[in-house]
Amino acid sequence: MKKLFIVGSIFLFLNISISCTKSDSLTETGIPIGANNIDGNKLLDLVNQVRSTGTYCGDTYYPSVGELSWSIVL
Repeated sequence: MKKLFIVGSIFLFLNISISCTKSDSLTETGIPIGANNIDGNKLLDLVNQVRSTGTYCGDTYYPSVGELSWSIVL
């Protein structure tokens, strides 16, 4: 019984280790990270433009909120 437990544990560990690999060069969509042509400043401007106006969600009004700033670290 103890031998079966040890063999099962090793099999489970190896299965998890092999199946949980991560590629640093691909996103979840499979597109290489450096392959997009997104202008970060333009994206930030568009997001801040939307945030600067209030909006309704159902019957609840949400007022405008402050601007975001770009963080190259994140």
